[in-house]
Amino acid sequence: MPTNRPAFPSFLRFAWLFWMQPITLHRLLKAWGIEPRAPAYKVWLTKDPEYRRYLRYSMGLLLLITPVLAFALGYALHSVGITVDFIRLTAIVALGVGVAVGVAGGVAFGVAVGVAVGVAVGVAVGVAVGVAVGVAVGVALGVALGVALGVAGGVADSLEKGHYPSNTDALQWSSIAIGVVIFFLYVRFNLTLETDLAIGILSGLLTFIFYLRLPRYPLDWLWCLALKLFAPNPLRYHPVLFFNLSYLPYPFLSQQIIDSASEQPQLARRVLDACSIAPGQQQNGKRALAHLRIRELSQQLQAQQLDDCVALRGQWLSGKDEAHPVLKRLNQIAAYLLAAKATSLPYQRLQHLDKAKQAWQQLQNYLLENPCDYVAPLREYETIWAEYITEASKAAQTEASAEIPNPFRTGNPLMPEAGAELFNGREAEVQQIEALLADSQQNHSIALLGPRRCGKSSLLKMLPSLLPDSLCVFYDLQDNPIDSSAGLFRAIHQACLEANQQRQDLSMPDLANNAGFEAAKQWFDALEQAAKAADKRVLLCLDEFERLPELFPDNRSELLRLLGLLRAIIQHKQQVRILVSGVAAFNELDSLWTDHLINTRVIHLRHFAAATTEKLLCRPIPEFPSQTISPELAAKVQQRSDGLPFLVQFYGSVIVADLNARKQTEADVADFERWEQVLLDQAGHYFHNIWGQTPADLQPLLLALAQGQSVDLNRRQRRWLEQRCLYKNQALSIKVLGRWLREEIL
Repeated sequence: MPTNRPAFPSFLRFAWLFWMQPITLHRLLKAWGIEPRAPAYKVWLTKDPEYRRYLRYSMGLLLLITPVLAFALGYALHSVGITVDFIRLTAIVALGVGVAVGVAGGVAFGVAVGVAVGVAVGVAVGVAVGVAVGVAVGVALGVALGVALGVAGGVADSLEKGHYPSNTDALQWSSIAIGVVIFFLYVRFNLTLETDLAIGILSGLLTFIFYLRLPRYPLDWLWCLALKLFAPNPLRYHPVLFFNLSYLPYPFLSQQIIDSASEQPQLARRVLDACSIAPGQQQNGKRALAHLRIRELSQQLQAQQLDDCVALRGQWLSGKDEAHPVLKRLNQIAAYLLAAKATSLPYQRLQHLDKAKQAWQQLQNYLLENPCDYVAPLREYETIWAEYITEASKAAQTEASAEIPNPFRTGNPLMPEAGAELFNGREAEVQQIEALLADSQQNHSIALLGPRRCGKSSLLKMLPSLLPDSLCVFYDLQDNPIDSSAGLFRAIHQACLEANQQRQDLSMPDLANNAGFEAAKQWFDALEQAAKAADKRVLLCLDEFERLPELFPDNRSELLRLLGLLRAIIQHKQQVRILVSGVAAFNELDSLWTDHLINTRVIHLRHFAAATTEKLLCRPIPEFPSQTISPELAAKVQQRSDGLPFLVQFYGSVIVADLNARKQTEADVADFERWEQVLLDQAGHYFHNIWGQTPADLQPLLLALAQGQSVDLNRRQRRWLEQRCLYKNQALSIKVLGRWLREEIL
């Protein structure tokens, strides 16, 4: 129990919470360390003074209210000409209504076999307000013992978890329960069928009316209207702040929250919290909160507070983790707008704004197909978003028209949706992969090998658009570290889900969170069947595969089991294929790779040929001016970079950026030295990585090659350099690398 419990409320305060705010009482009881759903005898046996006070208050409330309800029911029966014994009627009401509401609402502790269920139904200020619950007891006199447990525990706990009984369920279960009660009373007290029937029907009807708080709702409605017409601050005295269990929506509430939020945010927040508790007001609260969030995002956009838009951070916004899909889409649009604002390159800015425009149109289509609380407020503020995107696009278009577009990429891999026009020179490799996948007679695994920054990841990222009849799943072992086989299985499963989400090709099987090898094997079997049913191939691409042993440094047996699973997939799966990509050839690695990646076809990814480099530099995209980079300059880039894709793109980006900065449209080969110096300064990390990955015995030889010296290489040394495209014609192939080595290492 909490050591610093607040003081227990007075009886009057407890009574108010009990009848008017049972969910609030439920939460307070939890804070006091009292378990509302505990059986009454256990509560009493704890001998805790707060628990016992809780029970005494509950019994007192029942003793006060049961005769009142019996009197009301007796008066109603008397008015239709039926006279009954008051004491007997009191027992019948307590028992009958308790069973009816306890079963109908699904909030009582339950009905034990042959055991009665307790009840309490309240009447306040002449208006019947019922909150009925029950605790299983042996006899009717034990009903009083657990009333509060049912109200604050059963009702509130169910509502806290979102378990709201529908009207249909309430009617059905009320009818069943009343029938049970009538039969019990008929046998026990030998009552007449006519009296039983009248009592049962009227009791059930009153129970249902009280359960939905129907007698109070007209007064609440009139009070809401009076607040709207006459109160300067209608939210301060709104019924939602005082009553937890209102099942019918209050009028004007959503708009009143919206109108008050700017000047009285704390009060608006209190009302929103109250709406989240009251079943009938939850929709009011959701509509108001949706409007406030859209309004706040739109105001942030107008104020150029794009960082807050991207983070979904604000007074009414609560971050991206559990955001509504509409907010996530607006967040994506804001991310494009922020990227456009951040870049200094007009062409890149225009590309980001084009993506924002596409995302905005996709959001409009989404709203048409998925009506929700965000539709109306977004329609109200859509002009702000549309005009911002349009005006920013016009400004970027004007600015970009005065500059050469710079489409060259020097960082992330190319993607099908952006940068596909720069993907050149890999047609032969793609055809090889397609031919190997199409060979139904052989279960080929594929190894895509090549030096760093030669475009392996770009090729893998482009495969989904190049192989439309296959589901290509990309997983990078370097960018997504895991520490167990179960973690790897979950990551691969998630990558499959994301890849399939774009096209919905397969009925993707589920995988348990902590799946071991047996569960993973069953999942791959199910994936094979799903692919076969859809007549699709699944190509699982594991990038940086040689890093896999690093994930299990102290558990070689687990690594062997994992490779054994991959071997089984390669041997026995026709529709699911494995592709691994990396730098190191198998002959440089542990023999366990050749033992497990059987029947592997190796595809080597080399540097660009001169014709590919010229095409990429002289006309990377249709709108690129043909005279900007000449074939002579492209040949110079090829000679210095040996066609390494990363360096070719880097040279192109540096050249275009320099021309735009100097307001020129044509590059002069005479300026090449200045551009290469910029590349050496900005791409030093790449050259340093090559030097760091070179074995110690090869580093002196690499330095000698950088100085133009002849070296005597053994077979292993020659193969290592040639596989990384560093050695050709008895010389260092990448001349600019040799310059960096001379300037930085020697």
